[in-house]
Amino acid sequence: FRPRLSLVKLHELLSFSQWMIVRGVGSYLSASLPSLLLGKLSGAVNLGIYRVSSELATLSSGEILAPLARVLYPALVEARDSDSGFRRAVSLALSVQFLITLPVCVGLAFVSNELVAVFLGPKWTSAGPVLMLLALAGMFVVFQHTGGYALLAIGNRTPQRASALA
Repeated sequence: FRPRLSLVKLHELLSFSQWMIVRGVGSYLSASLPSLLLGKLSGAVNLGIYRVSSELATLSSGEILAPLARVLYPALVEARDSDSGFRRAVSLALSVQFLITLPVCVGLAFVSNELVAVFLGPKWTSAGPVLMLLALAGMFVVFQHTGGYALLAIGNRTPQRASALA
């Protein structure tokens, strides 16, 4: 056997990879664009407040959702051949993740000012209200998280198959 460069399976590879590329670009823009715009429009101090608040707000939901992804992706791949089973799996995943992250994000929002005062000190008090808003917005990361894994699970299926998410 002598390996050669071949483009025979390129279409098959790209049909799966397209979802990973879209997800990667979307994640990068979602993470970077607010910081770039805020830094340009509002200055370094406000950017620092936003970045610290953002890190604290996403830390809680991220630490919860990451272990669930190890179970979520294989379960969605297993259910992808049945429209009703796939919808049920996505719905169950959304429900469970939202049930777990909702109290964490709301609790973080309630104690945001105190958390900033204790852990960051008095110089960061203006980060408390920003943390509160970002913690509440963090509840909706569940939809992005589950939707991303659902798109990866359907892999190289046709675009009509993606309608199973609706």
